Amino acid sequence: MAINPCCMPLQRGVILMAIIDVIFAVGKLIVTALDFTTIYRESRNKPTESEKTVSIIVGILLFIVAIMGLLLSLRLYFGAKKRDIKNCRIWLIVKIILFFIDVISLIVTYTAGDEESDKKVSVLVVTIIILIYRVYMKYCVYCFIQELKMHQERAGFQTRLASGGTAAYPMGTIPPNVHQQPTVFVTATPNPNYPPPYGANNQMTGISNPNYTTTNNL
Repeated sequence: MAINPCCMPLQRGVILMAIIDVIFAVGKLIVTALDFTTIYRESRNKPTESEKTVSIIVGILLFIVAIMGLLLSLRLYFGAKKRDIKNCRIWLIVKIILFFIDVISLIVTYTAGDEESDKKVSVLVVTIIILIYRVYMKYCVYCFIQELKMHQERAGFQTRLASGGTAAYPMGTIPPNVHQQPTVFVTATPNPNYPPPYGANNQMTGISNPNYTTTNNL
């Protein structure tokens, strides 16, 4: 039985978390769009064309990442709603990669930042709380994937039984613990090197073997 870390059915909990993730993704997309507008305006005041180009490219990349985050959250929502393992697994793999990137970024920002100590600590506490929630969310999605796998295996088990097979071996296959009797092939041609059991003249069949000789040592 799969572990359920939620206070409700796993599917409902994952759908609820996916909705929250979509809301955060939409908010992040709006903030990124505003930041991109600010970056574009500030790029006009850059002294060189190269600095303007870099600023615009950074803004575009941030906007693309925000769109991808929204699409990824929607993938989790529809994957949980339709009980699709593939979409849930894709979300989990990508989010794990992004999680490690966020942790590295947090360490770099905290160690090399120039902000005031009080502000730095408050930002660090909020960021750690968000990371803990993300870890919990990933664990719930992982448990939901395991639950879906168990349901698939159970459905396959029932299908094999309904088709006339066994629990592990469908119809038409032979389990390894079932030993078949060996097939023995008997030739009709007698071997002249082996004598018949009753001497030169087989009294049961009446067939004489010319290659068989007896020696009386008495």
